[in-house]
Amino acid sequence: MFNEGGEIKLFNSLNFNTVFSAEVISGSTMPNLMYLTTFADMPAHDTHWGAFRAHPDRKALSALPEYKNTVSNSVKILLHPTDYSDF
Repeated sequence: MFNEGGEIKLFNSLNFNTVFSAEVISGSTMPNLMYLTTFADMPAHDTHWGAFRAHPDRKALSALPEYKNTVSNSVKILLHPTDYSDF
């Protein structure tokens, strides 16, 4: 879904700052995908993810049979940079 499906290309077109993305291979929230993205603030986060969820390419991708049931739920963990962080 990330590469062959075009999600990374879509993230780039929507100006996401994607640090990494991965398919989770173990844990209680499976099946799920993991994205580590950075944003200046919560409004920027909400705007970018809203645009991603509403984008026609993403809707078409998520409707494909090979990607059905890829994600069981959404878990958000917000991190804040420390004083010594580069961000």
